[in-house]
Amino acid sequence: MSRDPLDDERVYVRLGVAMAKAQLLEVALVRLVEAQRQDLSLSLDDRWAEISAWLDMTAGQLQRLLGLPDALAADVRAAIGRRNRVAHDAWTLYSVASDSRASADTWASWLEGEASMLQKVVTASLSSETAWRNCARVANLSMTPSLRAYGADTFLNP
Repeated sequence: MSRDPLDDERVYVRLGVAMAKAQLLEVALVRLVEAQRQDLSLSLDDRWAEISAWLDMTAGQLQRLLGLPDALAADVRAAIGRRNRVAHDAWTLYSVASDSRASADTWASWLEGEASMLQKVVTASLSSETAWRNCARVANLSMTPSLRAYGADTFLNP
């Protein structure tokens, strides 16, 4: 018995959406690392070489660069694990599953749930990145040159 092409199409579409969210998670992690580690007053051209290197990193490597507290790091690792199951396992497991409509229903529903979860993580990450940038801007504006000389800016831009 072969799979109904419409079932495959349903799963393809949901896999595509979930993969887009998985990629957005990596971009959000790069933006968090950028906000933490770079002097955002410099032009993007001046910062691009380092950002480009981060874009080549895996989500797990980016998470380790963030130096998050344990509880947050565990949550990010869990989201990355789910992202990896979508990116690396979902299609393979679906394609070897039974050819039934129930299998397609199960996978389509699972992919919708994973896409939703990944979008929530991306939204939270980008909100954190915006807050980090705003804090860094305020701190840099209010910091005197003598405070910078004593390394106070290192705390804000580790």
